[in-house]
This record gives sequence, C-alpha cells and structure tokens, in this order.
Amino acid sequence: MLLTKKHVFKNDTTNMNILKHMGYSAYKLWNVGNYEKRNYKKLGMEKYPNWYDQKKRLKNNFFYKNLPSQTAQDVLQLLEEGWKSFFKLQKTGGVINPKPPRFKKDVIDITFLKDAIKQDGSTTRLTEFSPI
Repeated sequence: MLLTKKHVFKNDTTNMNILKHMGYSAYKLWNVGNYEKRNYKKLGMEKYPNWYDQKKRLKNNFFYKNLPSQTAQDVLQLLEEGWKSFFKLQKTGGVINPKPPRFKKDVIDITFLKDAIKQDGSTTRLTEFSPI
C-alpha cells in the first residue's frame, strides 16, 4: 500500500522560488541522464547505463546535488521506466516506430519521498540536502 500526502504551499515567493529551482534541476538532471542513455557509445561507455549505474555516477553532478537524493533518484528512475517501455515496445511491436523518451524543455514535477517534508505548526520545512 502506498501512502501519499498532498501538500499545497501557500503562494509565497520564497517557497515558489525554491520549488521552481528544484523543478529546473530535475528537468536538467533528466536531460543529462537521457543524453547519456542516447549517446553512451559516443561517451566511451562500455555498456548501456542503467538506473543504478547512473545514480551512482551522477551523484557529483551539479543538478543532482541541487535536489534531495531521493528526489534525484526518482527522476532517474522515471527516465529508466521510460526507456524500458521504449525497448519493450520495440521488441513486441506494440507500437509502430516507438520513440525514445524526449528531452524535457521546462520544469518538471518533483516527488518528495519518505519524510522529506516536515511541518512544525505553521512552518513547512524540506529535509536537509546539500544545494550548491
């Protein structure tokens, strides 16, 4: 069973700026991971980069560091699921000429996992992470 909690932030400038920057970092991280998957041979990689490999290698990436680690891992996991779906459609012929996951052009929704959001009375706080 999955438990979710929807939290709506008050339209305050500080919260909106933080979330926009995190959405920006998430879409840039998606594009970095997608570029690696599309061009892994040109980049000199021996084998196709899977989720675990990318998660481990991209830990020092600027956009990865701007997100809580679970959120960054979730972005890479969604990308991995998109590529798995693409390969499965290619193999089964479920769709004629399936297209691989696209590069993102704008901020994307981010997911906070586990106890990433703490609420103390009227104050909402994101768990600590190390933004640059």
